[in-house]
Amino acid sequence: MARGDDPAVVDAATIAAARVPARLVVIAGCATATGPDDSMEGPLSVARAFLAAGATNVIATTWPIADEQTSTFMSQLHLSYAHSGDAESALREAQIRAIRSGDLAWAAFQLISDCANCKV
Repeated sequence: MARGDDPAVVDAATIAAARVPARLVVIAGCATATGPDDSMEGPLSVARAFLAAGATNVIATTWPIADEQTSTFMSQLHLSYAHSGDAESALREAQIRAIRSGDLAWAAFQLISDCANCKV
């Protein structure tokens, strides 16, 4: 179900109820890794909804960032992921490139993983 009258707007509960068996979901929206805190489970965020839906890895933001910065960072992130096929390596490479260019967008992005699939 979409939120409100706009069928293009989807809420976290709808995402969590869907099946999204993706290796990686990248959410370039503002503050998608944050939300109301559940004292037992952590933030109830859009990122967490994708994990509940079956995604293995989610890259999301911890605060609002400018569209232009996000666009540049996302381009680099996707190129890095296409090359490596590894979410952690791609995020790290994109963040290093952003740091070297003076772009502060790198700091807002984090990788959240389904620990059932973590390498120990």
